[in-house]
Amino acid sequence: MRTGIVVDASCDLPPRFLVEHNIQVLPSSIHIGTERHSDAREPKATLDFYSGRIGRRSLQARTESYPVARIRNFFLDRLVSDFDHVICIPIWKERSPLHGKITEASLGILSNYREYRADAASRAPFSMRVLDSGTLFAGLGVQAAECAAKVREGRNYLDVLAHLGEVSRHTVSCLVPEDVAYVRERARQRGENVGSLLHVAGQALGIKPVVALHEGRMRMVASRRGWESAANYLLRRVAQVVEEGWLCSRYVCASYGGEPERMEELAGFRDLRAACEARGVKLLLSIMSAVAAVNVGAGALSVAYSGEMAWE
Repeated sequence: MRTGIVVDASCDLPPRFLVEHNIQVLPSSIHIGTERHSDAREPKATLDFYSGRIGRRSLQARTESYPVARIRNFFLDRLVSDFDHVICIPIWKERSPLHGKITEASLGILSNYREYRADAASRAPFSMRVLDSGTLFAGLGVQAAECAAKVREGRNYLDVLAHLGEVSRHTVSCLVPEDVAYVRERARQRGENVGSLLHVAGQALGIKPVVALHEGRMRMVASRRGWESAANYLLRRVAQVVEEGWLCSRYVCASYGGEPERMEELAGFRDLRAACEARGVKLLLSIMSAVAAVNVGAGALSVAYSGEMAWE
């Protein structure tokens, strides 16, 4: 039985990995005034967005996922004829309506797929599962990569779902923003409480927070003076998780809101890469999606893994 994987544009994985594992990306749109940018995880377009559009104007930006009808057509036109099962791993439903939209679209997909599969000479039933990832950005990358690895191994669909549930429960997604004031303003626009610690970090000169999302709880776990110091702290903390064997996945994902080559300049990233190589863990580095950058600002770092929480 053929199993397909769908992620949305905020899932941070390298383009080559997406292609090699046939992971389908559901695009999103970004509206800034009269301009419209489509985010489909295309590296050049994403870097052009960073260099030409991201900035203070992005405080007025609006991100938008596909409407229900378009999601339904995306699946019917591109997926139901090629796969028997599809696993959807969208952004955390507490941060986006996309999970609900895909769930609603699935009703139409499951009611109308037969005529599309008849064209593909397949009479087997089609099924799909929409998961609540409970995570963001690089965390989505970890879950999608683990799912793809199990599919490539030829695992049964239900076994893949069971494994993904375990990975999801232990996913830790971390963020170091470069512009804390930007993050606070975007959160204020969404009506969210950024918390007193992040407020203090935003007021203090040069202090950058390290924020972690785990089991539906987002909190500031550390802070350092200067972005590079905070980034190195986070990268070395994750490297320790890898070295101690605290992972329950074979991937660590990292994304950066700009040219990813900047990561190579960080001693902490080199330490993390060495730890992953020593443990046989795959480190996947990518450009942070434009959709993510609108919410957390250019220059942000996201690092994620599935395993023990490093800040208990």
